[in-house]
Amino acid sequence: MLGYSLDELIGKRLWEIRAFHDAAASRSRFKELQQEEYIRYEDLPLQTKDGQSRQVEFVSNVYLVKGKKVIQCNIRDITERKQLEVHLEASEERYHLLFENSIDAIFLTSPDGRISAVNPAACQMFGGTEEEIKRAGRNAIVDSSDPRLGLALEERARTGKFAGELTFLHRNGTRISGEVSTAQYNDKEGDVRSSMIIRDITERKRTENALRESDEKFHQLADNITDAFWIRSPDMSEVHYVSPAFERIWGRSVESLFANPQQWPEFILAEDRERVLGAFAGLTEVGSSLDIEYRIVRPAGEIRWVRVRGFQVRDAAHKLIRHIGIVTDITDRKQVEVHLQQSEERYRRLVEFSPSAIMVHSLGKFVYVNPAAIKLLGASDASELLGKSILDIAHPDYKELVRAGLATGINESMVLSSVEEKFIRLDQTVIDVEVGALPIEYDGMPAIQYVVRDITQQKRLQQQLVLSQKGESIGTLAGGIAHDFNNILGIILGYTFLIAKNKSDAPKLAENIAAINQTVQRGAALVRQILTFARKTDVTFEPISLTELAQELISMFQQTFPKIITFTTLFPKDLPFILADKTQIDQAILNLCVNARDAMPTGGSITIKAEEHTGERVKEQFPAADQDSYICLSVSDNGEGMNEEVRRRMFDPFFTTKPQGKGTGLGLSVVYGVVQSHRGFINVESEVGQGTTFRLYFPVPNASVTRADARPVKQFESGGTETILVVEDESLLLEMVRFLLESKGYKVLVAHDGAEAIEQYKNHRQEIALVLTDLGLPKMTGAEEFKRLKEIDPDVKVVFASGFIDPDVKSELQKGGADDFLQKPYMAGEILQVVRSALDKQRAEG
Repeated sequence: MLGYSLDELIGKRLWEIRAFHDAAASRSRFKELQQEEYIRYEDLPLQTKDGQSRQVEFVSNVYLVKGKKVIQCNIRDITERKQLEVHLEASEERYHLLFENSIDAIFLTSPDGRISAVNPAACQMFGGTEEEIKRAGRNAIVDSSDPRLGLALEERARTGKFAGELTFLHRNGTRISGEVSTAQYNDKEGDVRSSMIIRDITERKRTENALRESDEKFHQLADNITDAFWIRSPDMSEVHYVSPAFERIWGRSVESLFANPQQWPEFILAEDRERVLGAFAGLTEVGSSLDIEYRIVRPAGEIRWVRVRGFQVRDAAHKLIRHIGIVTDITDRKQVEVHLQQSEERYRRLVEFSPSAIMVHSLGKFVYVNPAAIKLLGASDASELLGKSILDIAHPDYKELVRAGLATGINESMVLSSVEEKFIRLDQTVIDVEVGALPIEYDGMPAIQYVVRDITQQKRLQQQLVLSQKGESIGTLAGGIAHDFNNILGIILGYTFLIAKNKSDAPKLAENIAAINQTVQRGAALVRQILTFARKTDVTFEPISLTELAQELISMFQQTFPKIITFTTLFPKDLPFILADKTQIDQAILNLCVNARDAMPTGGSITIKAEEHTGERVKEQFPAADQDSYICLSVSDNGEGMNEEVRRRMFDPFFTTKPQGKGTGLGLSVVYGVVQSHRGFINVESEVGQGTTFRLYFPVPNASVTRADARPVKQFESGGTETILVVEDESLLLEMVRFLLESKGYKVLVAHDGAEAIEQYKNHRQEIALVLTDLGLPKMTGAEEFKRLKEIDPDVKVVFASGFIDPDVKSELQKGGADDFLQKPYMAGEILQVVRSALDKQRAEG
């Protein structure tokens, strides 16, 4: 043990053999041996001869031998045992560290199956203290509903251990996915114990499930979408995945692509191959992607178009690991694009060569005009029109109509039916146009496409047609008019005789004068109605009351139609106004009533009725109706009626069923044109022997409109002291006007023609405050006279009087500065009112 021989030990003292590491300690211990009868050292360090340290168990006893103390020393080497104890202690420490700090839950069970120890990870995993878990036992943490539990217990019983996955229960009832391993071992006493280590893999299982679901979704999507999906290596040498749609698009099996990935360029049309391969080569650059369209060739030689979008996939180190891509068969789209391109080319050619002006209006200005529009508006090229607004070329009388149509088209996306308007060319010439509008999208913005047709010449022809038809209407009424005028003249002559006879009887005289005055007004009204039909006039849209208009016409009809024709009117109170041209509406109603009269040669009844209908109700019959409400004006008779052939052709120009010389066939065509020009609708109900009803629908403006009250023709007594030059070639009428004005305090100068009027004005320029002149004068017309007066005095005030004033002439006179107009025959009060109004206006301006 110590490495000494017996000879080396005999005769030596214990401390001299270096058995103890420290000699002083050896002497001390030897003295202790001499004093004690029994000493035991369980862990005594000794040193061998060669200097090695040993651990020994030292036991000494003291005996008396022949009267002397003898010390017996028993030394047992326990170095190996001590080393094992050290290793065991270290192992126990490592076990303790592992048990306490493991992230896995560790359970130790006693031989009777109860939990004897759990580590902190188990407490955290199952949500309880060590004592709580011990009391609950193993059955409380194992999910008994897990179908794998039975197999696990069977495996453990058979082999004494188990490794696998089970479901466990947290104390709050939630399930924990665990990776578990169990083992059996013998403790120091030899008893069989077991250990169970559980690793919480709940999150891992969730991730695995999510990954599996994602993978399933990916395959469901990739395998079933019409587009082909592929995953390839960056160098295109290896195919990782290709969806089944590849076979449908390329006409080749997926296996063929896997078998030879380098063959795919051969599937590309030769003309596109270089471009495609270059695009794929660029997909390796950092941050790049691919979006390319090209043609492929199917096995049978069929060429199809595809769109390929490719993307990079990089790992965490930003290394390119694969390419993914989606392939879409765009053959149908390409064919549509070709057809669309061809259609657009046809449309462009149609627009460019269209005889109608086509203009696109967006964001308040023209963004496109075709050559016909350039020509129509008198421009030299498109640049003179682009940037202008539709309102810049609209005539002032139609600006509100154009503005309303523009707003409706943009805001409500409504197709606007064709309407007649007036445009002003760049040279300021006014033209008549028919305008249709369609909401479109232009360069991604809402726009209105206007289609405009120049109808200036057509309007002239229509005016001639209307004038011709008006002449026919006047001829139709001529007998009644002559009869009525003869009655009027007869009444005047009769009361003139009575005035001479009863000149001394003041009451009788007043009655006779009143009767003459009433008869003259009746004649004047009849003249005005005749002029309304006979004169040439421009279309002027203004608020019109159909009730008043119909009553005026019926008054004339009752005087001119045969007495065997009776009239009935049905007009509700507060019927809305319409925007219309009075002359055209007059003409339309007159034509319908004349036709009704001719359809009842033995007499009958004409019913004129008006009522308001909702836009929805009108739209049921006329789908183009786009207003909120309409006025339906109907003219009905109980005459002969029409058969199908006549109804089918009744609006054709020059078609008539009347005998030769009794009609031109223009009446109903004019009615149809009037309704169309007012953006209205017309329908007819008629049966042979059952009479006829014409219904005319006129739109009611969306905004409420009113009509300014007509100037009252009541007795006007105001006068003045100013000097007035009266120019009139009818001597009796001149004297009457002079007498009337002088009776109200005015000073009056007179002239019988235009030339005399000029001389009078030159001589009395400083005195004359107003010129009241007839328009139709000898030697010099009233218009020429006005021009000469303006040359003498630009501030001259002139009022014109005439039995008929042509609208064009009236417009020119107004532009020249005419102050007012008087319609002959006029009442005394009306003359005084107009004169006073013109003088007061002069004073206010001065």
